[in-house]
Amino acid sequence: MARGTVILLFSLFTAFVHSPGSKQDLISREFRIIKKGEPAISSSGWYVIHFKGGKMETPVKDSVFKPGVFVKVDDGLKVYASAYRRGGWLMQKRKMNYAGKTVYMKWKVNAQYDFADIHAILYPDTNADPDFYRRYTILSYLSTRNQWDESEEIPFTEEWFYTRIVFNKTDFTSYTARDNYDNRAGILIQKFSKPLKNSVGHIGMSFNDVYGGASAWFVLGELSVRNK
Repeated sequence: MARGTVILLFSLFTAFVHSPGSKQDLISREFRIIKKGEPAISSSGWYVIHFKGGKMETPVKDSVFKPGVFVKVDDGLKVYASAYRRGGWLMQKRKMNYAGKTVYMKWKVNAQYDFADIHAILYPDTNADPDFYRRYTILSYLSTRNQWDESEEIPFTEEWFYTRIVFNKTDFTSYTARDNYDNRAGILIQKFSKPLKNSVGHIGMSFNDVYGGASAWFVLGELSVRNK
């Protein structure tokens, strides 16, 4: 891959665009923030999984939208929980090696004034298998209502958060901030570092143990991947 910045823009029809013979994804010298009024992001290139107690429920196939499950809104892609204490994933279909990359994710959650935990995640496969719940890597760890385990508590509803994830070959560090990304004058609220068994996979977001039930949701409004 040519040196430079690799950027995935949700305003494009698809997350990855290739021209015949191209050896690289879209290249940009600057990280571009999606502006209000630009086209809403497409579901092309993404899939949704809902699960309960570590077992996969029927996923939403490919680009199919369904009210109350997976919808496209002006802010981005919106995923609902399916029931009390059930959550959902929004994952990119494309697998890539994130070693040496920095990922930027803008997101918000409405937990209906109750508990939910929400994460950026990396998962090695496109489809969930019976053991999938144990195989994904949590890249950030936030929760509403109260702090739990290694989480940082955040408000219940609809504030934008900004997560920057710096990948090495064997570990990663994520920085989640308010107002903007931490390296763009945002207010840092969590630094989260862990070893990384495998840097290759599908990146996305999940929320789990959602006490607010099927009316709770999250929106992924922005994702970009850059060379460090």
